[in-house]
Amino acid sequence: MKNIQKINENIYRLTMPYKDIFTTVYTIKTDNGILLFDAGSYDEDVENYILPFLEELEITEDILKYVFISHNHKDHAGGLRAFMNKFMETCIISRSPKIKEQYI
Repeated sequence: MKNIQKINENIYRLTMPYKDIFTTVYTIKTDNGILLFDAGSYDEDVENYILPFLEELEITEDILKYVFISHNHKDHAGGLRAFMNKFMETCIISRSPKIKEQYI
């Protein structure tokens, strides 16, 4: 996948189109498992970009422990519901009260 960039041994970046710009998702390897930073803009982003990205990095549900949503804007949290349908055991982390209300 050409839109994946390795930042270092623990961090990878994926860019996806969003309107006339791009949005970015990161994976971060921690001692407690993998963290996904943001969840794309649309359900289609999960299917077309995020799942292939995770597959290419060999990240499975058992090691993807967290998804961090930076804030509740469409380009960062729009794909969260579709993502959680695939990774139901992943813990959602966010400071957004709306995200916390939607995903208890």
